Amino acid sequence: MHLSQISILWCLGTLLLSVKGISMQQNFVFANEKQSDRQAENIVLIKFRQPDTDESSDPRDRPRGGGSRRICKARPDNSQVLCTDQQLMALVPSNHLSDNDDSSSWGLTLEEKPTLWFYIPYSSKSIHQVFFELFDSDGNKIFLEDTLKFSGVPGIIGYRPELSKNLEINKTYRWHLLLRLDPKNPSGDAYISGRIKRIAIPVNLQNHDHTHNPRKLASILAKAGIWYDTLTILAELSREDPQYWHSLLQSVGLKNLVGEPISTCCTSEQ
Repeated sequence: MHLSQISILWCLGTLLLSVKGISMQQNFVFANEKQSDRQAENIVLIKFRQPDTDESSDPRDRPRGGGSRRICKARPDNSQVLCTDQQLMALVPSNHLSDNDDSSSWGLTLEEKPTLWFYIPYSSKSIHQVFFELFDSDGNKIFLEDTLKFSGVPGIIGYRPELSKNLEINKTYRWHLLLRLDPKNPSGDAYISGRIKRIAIPVNLQNHDHTHNPRKLASILAKAGIWYDTLTILAELSREDPQYWHSLLQSVGLKNLVGEPISTCCTSEQ
């Protein structure tokens, strides 16, 4: 393996694992209340480019689901209150998302054990149980977690499953996330599903060494269409500088999530 490849992997591993290393009992909030909506709209610091792929749309993909939560926020100058209806969502590029299309919910990663990102519109008290499942390309269940407890929600969470085996290169995996809101009424469950594919480091990235410039690395990954690693790096960096995080979300049609708090997700109760 070339030295440059090792540097990229080391950088990715250090940055992505740092998200997991933060205490699961603490939430870190990245919303910058002092920045106006108009300022955020004008910032284009990073732009995600959808990769060329042979992955076709899959009717089983479900990037959002469940009942919506009405969210109202006042503008910084208190001139207007804006309200939106938020649903359980997978943080994926939403260029395919509409109410009447073949919605797609998939993304690429270079990581053996990546972090997936979701928007949870419900409070932790209103979620009775959480189920997360992962299946390989042959439909075999390779991971199940049913003891998760969310903290820091409503908000965005990054969840890194404790997989016993690493994701394989050039393999596509399907994940399911189900929130049981009422144990007596399973029909009220909120459910989303999607796919993640691990790829090898592209040739055009092998000669780049940005171990000391994670923003530059995130920009290169975004241009290469490597969604999950871009998202995880910028989520970590947004504690100090949320503008890159905001810019990424806006570039993929997730502007409505700009300013939402971010948490490292969960505890597991055995």
